[in-house]
Amino acid sequence: MVAVYFKFVCILLYGGFGCACLYPAHSARRLAGWLSGCADLASVIAAAILLFGFVITGSHLLLAAAGIGTIILAVRQRILATHRHGPDTPDHDVSKPDQGRLVVWGTAAVVLVLSLAWWRMEPSAAEPLPLAAFAIVLGGLAVGFADPGTHCGHSMRIPISAFAVAGFLLLIDLGGYRPDTPILSLLAHHWGAFIGPALHLRAGLVPFYDVPLQYGLGPTLVIAAACGGSDCWTGSECVIVVMNLANGLLILRMVLTTAVVRGRLWQYAATIVVFAAVFLWTGIPANGSSVLATPSVGGLRFLPVTLVAFLLFLGCPGAAVVALIPAVLWSPESAAMAVTVFGLCETVRIGFRRSLLRGAGVLVGSYAGLVLLHRAIFDVWIDPLAFAEYVLHVPGPLPINPFSDTLLLIAVLALGGWLVLRPGSDAVASQRDRAAVCLLFAATSYWFGRSHPNNICNLAPFLVLVGFRVVDRAGSVLADVVGFGLATSVAALAMSPWVSVPYDPRATVDIHDVVADFPGLEPDIERIRGVIANPHALGIADFGPAYVRHPAETIVWTPMDPGSLWSYVPAERRQIYIRRSSARIRHSGWAIIDEEQHFLFDDLLAGYTVMEQHDFVGEPSPLDGSRQQYVVACFDPRPDVATLIVGPACPR
Repeated sequence: MVAVYFKFVCILLYGGFGCACLYPAHSARRLAGWLSGCADLASVIAAAILLFGFVITGSHLLLAAAGIGTIILAVRQRILATHRHGPDTPDHDVSKPDQGRLVVWGTAAVVLVLSLAWWRMEPSAAEPLPLAAFAIVLGGLAVGFADPGTHCGHSMRIPISAFAVAGFLLLIDLGGYRPDTPILSLLAHHWGAFIGPALHLRAGLVPFYDVPLQYGLGPTLVIAAACGGSDCWTGSECVIVVMNLANGLLILRMVLTTAVVRGRLWQYAATIVVFAAVFLWTGIPANGSSVLATPSVGGLRFLPVTLVAFLLFLGCPGAAVVALIPAVLWSPESAAMAVTVFGLCETVRIGFRRSLLRGAGVLVGSYAGLVLLHRAIFDVWIDPLAFAEYVLHVPGPLPINPFSDTLLLIAVLALGGWLVLRPGSDAVASQRDRAAVCLLFAATSYWFGRSHPNNICNLAPFLVLVGFRVVDRAGSVLADVVGFGLATSVAALAMSPWVSVPYDPRATVDIHDVVADFPGLEPDIERIRGVIANPHALGIADFGPAYVRHPAETIVWTPMDPGSLWSYVPAERRQIYIRRSSARIRHSGWAIIDEEQHFLFDDLLAGYTVMEQHDFVGEPSPLDGSRQQYVVACFDPRPDVATLIVGPACPR
């Protein structure tokens, strides 16, 4: 109950932040001053809470890293102060109050950023190698961000090109996906959640009527179009790589666009920070971190809204309106995020009423066109509940943990509030600040659905973008602190155990080599598949404990898919989709269902008749010796649902 109440309070505060973004900056100066006045106390309290958490859980690795970070900050600031004032300047001439304040804030920033390594917030020794790597990376980036940038600015071509090449090589190298690593099961499950709906559409099922689409129409159509015959794995890889790279390049371009002239060294440091945010934090760092393993945390989810924010960032509102249309149609979640970014940014330029009307016009017009086109193509109207199924029933909802990187997210949102409510004298810079802040605000809505600490890691590109907008306010203590915090975000990756590493010596670029290892994730299912009659003609829907779509399975006879999280959809809704799909496909097939998902067997009876049924017992678990129980059945469409079966029927 306390966790539910806390999430409700956070949602109210989140909504209040959005309302504050609507205020004209000149009328919110007092609020901005109040935020600035509370910053010292709030940062110290948040850091103290996390440090206390490190102590009581025995996280000696994070405690030691916090100490190392503070030492590096203090040494760096002393060197910078000496450089600015000269070696002959009396000690009392160095601005001690500012230096002391900066060290206090900097320590808080280090502690907050270390909370991104949420998997280390448990008993852990102060291992020397991770701490040495942390110190080296943090020291190197601190030097990079100390580049005064007083000389002429440099072209962005070199850092952007290096970013694109390194990102591409990282994404296409699949050597880290080995059978003995947890990252392989993540790839199998999460890719299946995209490929399954694409196969549904290719089989003739009607989107938003026969089946809901977990990630929306846009990703499903793109992957379905990329499928080559029955092979969706290669096409999916191409789509995911391209969209992740595009999303990262847009973020990097915004980061490198600064009002303050920056030197080459600063640009390199900034590029490294963005690279880590886009390609390392957004994966699962505790398991090896590859954004490729979880497509839903990269470009497939965020590219449309990032593009809208990017165009507003560059001062192209007309192009942003055009980009808003596909962003709205991409998915219901994308529509909400993109309209929010557009509305908040345009309110400052054209006023609240005109901004609201323009955003609502694009939203209503786009959906009206989608509904009419859907009716013309499929001869049925969109089922509103099927359209919003996964918005209404979020898979895997989790409470908010206040003793985690939640505090970092709150701190960065507070920085965003400071940027929006206390703009600089440059109108162009203020426009960029607002676009970056609104992008983070909109993307944060994703975290409220499933509030796992790793979901804040998924938001790292947007957190970093807001941080760099604060750094662009050069000359302030806050800019120095945030810059050091950004450097810490890369160094904190050394806290990962790296069970699976991105750069495995056994490099491969063939997705089929990886996919061939999927059956080993569910050996019981593989044994059962070997004794099923006529599997190539009937097809098999397997619902084992790992939620893995078998790579050889391309026949769709039911909308039930192992990659789709059906358990969060109410039973009556699941049964409606099963009846509709049974009547449309009219195909028989096998189902393998483990004991924890037996409710799916009962749901299938809404559209099918059991013609053959067997019980299987799995092999003993190596952990505790327990055995999984499986039901294996062949289903024919019910005569009252589908009068004529297409293809072979179940064996009798």
